[in-house]
Amino acid sequence: MERLKKGNEFTRVIREGRNVSNAWAVLYTLRREQGGLRAGVAAGKRLGKAHVRNRAKRLLREALRRLAPRAPEGADLVVIARRRTVEGTLEGVERGVRELLERGGLATQRP
Repeated sequence: MERLKKGNEFTRVIREGRNVSNAWAVLYTLRREQGGLRAGVAAGKRLGKAHVRNRAKRLLREALRRLAPRAPEGADLVVIARRRTVEGTLEGVERGVRELLERGGLATQRP
């Protein structure tokens, strides 16, 4: 899984893509013709100081890393942290991200 790094990549996914949300995060998705899965993570200043935002982004990145094998190739994802991400554990964040991927049609549900 590659990372989205440039601002214009984030903006394109947010403007042109579909979105789903829950208490943990907001997920924007945009299908691409070719290439692997690319993901970017963001946390707004309203979440807290830098160390709080960085923790939220680390949790989301790790959850995405664990769930990447279930997601299809050729998609760009942008995940924006919400307050509950900061307060949660890795297992909770992973559950929340899994739910977003399933609702967004990007991952198969667990049997």
